[in-house]
Amino acid sequence: CLRSSLRLTTQEERARIAEIVDRRTADLNDSDLIVLDYHEWREGLLRGLAAHHAGMLPTFRHTVEELFTAGLVKAVFATETLAL
Repeated sequence: CLRSSLRLTTQEERARIAEIVDRRTADLNDSDLIVLDYHEWREGLLRGLAAHHAGMLPTFRHTVEELFTAGLVKAVFATETLAL
């Protein structure tokens, strides 16, 4: 999905997503963000797309849960871990 131009969010939703993602990941340093492929993950969220599984960093997993619950993430590729 990220390789396509698919975007499921409005400009306003993207702004809200960015605020939430930036707040939740503010404590992570730049080298960690690179290793975690943060920028690709964030781009997916801004487009309304996310993955959710037990192997994710808890900060990332909880961010996806918050965005999904708020209706900002429109499609989640998940295992049974997403039981909201």
